[in-house]
Amino acid sequence: MARGVTLATLRTRVQRAADIEGASARFPDSELNDYINESLAELYDLIRGAYGQDYYRKTSTFTTSGTQVAYSLPSDFLDLISVDVPLGGNLVLTARPYMESERNLYKFFPFGAWTLNQPIWYRLTGATDSTGTTAQTISFIPAPTGTYTVNVNYVPTPTLLTGDSSTFDGVAGWEEYAVIDAAMKCLRKNQEFEAIGVLTGQKAAIQARIEKMAAEHDAGQADRVQDVYGSGNWDW
Repeated sequence: MARGVTLATLRTRVQRAADIEGASARFPDSELNDYINESLAELYDLIRGAYGQDYYRKTSTFTTSGTQVAYSLPSDFLDLISVDVPLGGNLVLTARPYMESERNLYKFFPFGAWTLNQPIWYRLTGATDSTGTTAQTISFIPAPTGTYTVNVNYVPTPTLLTGDSSTFDGVAGWEEYAVIDAAMKCLRKNQEFEAIGVLTGQKAAIQARIEKMAAEHDAGQADRVQDVYGSGNWDW
């Protein structure tokens, strides 16, 4: 069950931890919101590192056109987990990444439709437009020659909290890591370095707790070695 904590609540807890209650002139809400979002992003990476990519797993779907090679990825795309191409029923092809040196390898092969026993390769690309925004795309070899549904399983970027009622899932009280880290940013601005040292120890203790709990998340079924060559949907 999610343990949602609002931005307003997080801000109050940061003020308490840094002992800056009533110091809104020096620490306006907008500044504290920035600190909190920065600290939540650090916590997000910590949870990802401890629990694995699947912890924040998300799926986005698009349909190929039959003429297009590259397709846009979701605006909140961060890291790719896997790419699935359902062909009907229980038949799903798993696309694999190709290396830059392999980009021309299959261009002259007489590929037809995407079917069982035929490999599908992809590569992630990105280009920065005039506004400085990076548009991330995925391209395929062979190019899809028809209309197919493609499921992209990925890790999204952490959500930016903007309104006071927007929430972060602290899971088991882990939001305290971000609260302490944001409070340390406030203390750094006030040059209260001795107090920062105290909070540093608290932050390290919360990190150790998160990492310890991660080991017990699915303790009965540990990750195992996988066959990266023989686990596809095609026959060589």
